[in-house]
Amino acid sequence: MRPLLHLCLLAPTLALAAEEGVKKTATDLFQIGGIPVSNSILTTWILAVLIIIAVRVLVGTPKIIPNKGQALVENFASGLRDSLEPIVGKKMIGKTFPVLCGFFVFILLMNWSGLLPGVGTIKFQSADGHWLDAIRPANSDLNTTLALSILSFVAWTYFVLR
Repeated sequence: MRPLLHLCLLAPTLALAAEEGVKKTATDLFQIGGIPVSNSILTTWILAVLIIIAVRVLVGTPKIIPNKGQALVENFASGLRDSLEPIVGKKMIGKTFPVLCGFFVFILLMNWSGLLPGVGTIKFQSADGHWLDAIRPANSDLNTTLALSILSFVAWTYFVLR
């Protein structure tokens, strides 16, 4: 009985080992003005639009007496600000909080994007017969990570030297 159990547990590993797995480069879906748009960039754009729409729907027009959505967003922002203030300092938190909050929300949701239904499972067949991912997790290639690191370095240098 035990060898059968081991074989059943090993079979999916052997089946998946034959596949290529996650590709190192993103698949270019289309071009805008000669600039290729990859599947991970498309996921990033879709999630960025969803973040903007969600905040607009939750907050609406800001009021002195907040509704439930505005209170939720304000509590999240004040909690994040209270967590970052001891690290950044009272002098810099006012200047850097919008950038740090934006980075936090963006990176968190981009990392969670791989868990959404359809991401990484919706595929199309290329002309040469290979299956390509139509939607891929935003942080699945190095481009997004590299861009965020360069942007954060430049932004932090700007805030420190200003």
